[in-house]
Amino acid sequence: MLTCIVSGKTRITNQEYLANKANKASTTVEEIVSTYVTREVLKNLRRGEKQGLNDQQIARILILNGKQKGRKNSEVAVAA
Repeated sequence: MLTCIVSGKTRITNQEYLANKANKASTTVEEIVSTYVTREVLKNLRRGEKQGLNDQQIARILILNGKQKGRKNSEVAVAA
């Protein structure tokens, strides 16, 4: 189960999905879980709404959430 760190909404997931997402992003499952936000919150962050988060948190969330297609591992590592 993933829980949005902003809204508290949850969604069902599985360990294989989390492991694959973490592997693609060159990070850990724990970081994927600790930075999960819903699609709605992600859109708000992309529009510049801080949602109670600091700039460093937002940068990491924007990289780790959403589609990974076309991203380079170096882009993910830069925001770490």
